Amino acid sequence: MNNAQNEKKHLLVVDDSNSARAMVADLLRDEGFIVAEAESGEEALTLARKTAFSGVVMDQQMPVLSGSETAKRFKEDEALKYIPILMLTSQDDTEEMIRCLNEGADDFVSKNDDLEILVARIQVLLRMGGLYEQLKYANHGLEEKVAERTAELEQAQEELKSSTLNLIQNEKLSALGELSAGIAHELNQPLNGIKIITQCVQRDVAKGRLDEEDLSKDLSDTITQVNRMAELINHMRVFTRQTVGDTREPVELNQVVENSLKFTSQQLKTRNIEVVLKLDENLPYIQGNANQLEQVFLNLVTNARHAFENGEHKKKYFEILSLVNAQDNRVEVKVTDSAGGVPLEIQEKIFQPFFTTKEPGKGTGLGLSLSYKIIKEHGGTMILNSVVGEGSTFVLSFPILPSSESTSSGEE
Repeated sequence: MNNAQNEKKHLLVVDDSNSARAMVADLLRDEGFIVAEAESGEEALTLARKTAFSGVVMDQQMPVLSGSETAKRFKEDEALKYIPILMLTSQDDTEEMIRCLNEGADDFVSKNDDLEILVARIQVLLRMGGLYEQLKYANHGLEEKVAERTAELEQAQEELKSSTLNLIQNEKLSALGELSAGIAHELNQPLNGIKIITQCVQRDVAKGRLDEEDLSKDLSDTITQVNRMAELINHMRVFTRQTVGDTREPVELNQVVENSLKFTSQQLKTRNIEVVLKLDENLPYIQGNANQLEQVFLNLVTNARHAFENGEHKKKYFEILSLVNAQDNRVEVKVTDSAGGVPLEIQEKIFQPFFTTKEPGKGTGLGLSLSYKIIKEHGGTMILNSVVGEGSTFVLSFPILPSSESTSSGEE
């Protein structure tokens, strides 16, 4: 490397001895380097934060901060760690040299060596500094790319989450649309009851035989029927509400199961499907989103109803069983039907998106895949056990909410 090239290089010489420092600095200036001087480790760190040095030549034996301690400070500083450091040692102490290298020095040279060796080692150090600079910029570029890719991934995840929530919402509305006849029937029953009660009261008033006790009972019955309708309508409003975010709270799975049947019980009844609930009254809570979980059970009930419509069945039986799996510290819900089972080739695809056995236009193929995704996001599992010619059981398993292990769903 000639002097013209050296003039572009800024070096820092650090030594508490004025004479030793001046000798090294003058030698390097004669070689064409731009040289700054510091008489302590603290001063070296201060100067290095203000000037972009290509390298540092530093004495090991210095008071307060030794050369190795100063080198360690350089390597711990994000702005200084890429500056190569050449350590000057006064004696050939192998342990000291190893300590210098371990704590941050990149090379060392003995003060007893010829000055030509010092200059040659500095040239090597500067080539190393060039590699450090390349590594610095490469790392910086890599960090920018990682940050860019991370931002893209986060955006994609948000879009996927939004897309999933929209799919869930569409499936909710689709399910309610399909169950609209049953829901209308559930509302018509209390309306008819109110109509009959009102007609009886009108007739008693017209005939002048209105009894205060009978009137009180009739009004009480009317209020009961109104509350029944209000409960169903309110539950429809909650169920169809657009999910915002992915809120989690303690959930009573038994209540989720019972709520899902509010929309389907009438359709099951009119098709002579026997519904049996075997719900553990001491079921612990789980952490989840009740609205999403209700959609899972609504989907399972609806699928079973569709299965009963295909072919003849000696007994139309539908059972939901909840229990505690104490060994695995989980809550399980088993949804069983006697609808004839699912062939093995279909079982392998049943949780895949867009797979459906329904006629074209009568199913999106997203119900079970979305249900599977919802269960998985709740830390749960969903398994299908099915025997062709008999029936199917979906086994749903969830981790117990730790704070509810001793709290039953029947307790206040």
